[in-house]
Amino acid sequence: MDNYACLLDARDLKTVQKYHSTYPVFDASISPISDHVLLGGGTSAELVTTSGGDSTFSGQFFHKVHENLMGQVKLHFGTIIIVRYHPSGKMFASAGVDGHVKMCTLPEFAYTNAPGAKPLWSRQTEEEEGDAEEYEEGEDYYEGDEETEEAAELDDI
Repeated sequence: MDNYACLLDARDLKTVQKYHSTYPVFDASISPISDHVLLGGGTSAELVTTSGGDSTFSGQFFHKVHENLMGQVKLHFGTIIIVRYHPSGKMFASAGVDGHVKMCTLPEFAYTNAPGAKPLWSRQTEEEEGDAEEYEEGEDYYEGDEETEEAAELDDI
């Protein structure tokens, strides 16, 4: 166990980014709406009690692209085992060896004005971008507009 979390390229498993934490990392989560990475972990309980280490454990937020620490929040009184962003990107959950699961709502500036709040790269493919431009010009297009046979039969009743 070390103090790093790595972002890997899924195609060849090469390290794309490396995030350095101040404590051993147990889990990480990538924000679904911004360029933020949340790390959780901490020193094991026996080291805290024998060496007088830190007794509060924080989630650390990093910029996904620039790798810099943007902030941290105290979460547990024991090692953080799991961290996960909510699919909305506006909340996250953590679980620790202290037996607690915590749900936290991020302040609005964390996903609107903070560095990395607007992703540097879009997830849209070129094909999707072309589709978006095609229909932005005022055409009426709704997926699923075609009437199914079932719906036509119901209208006839």
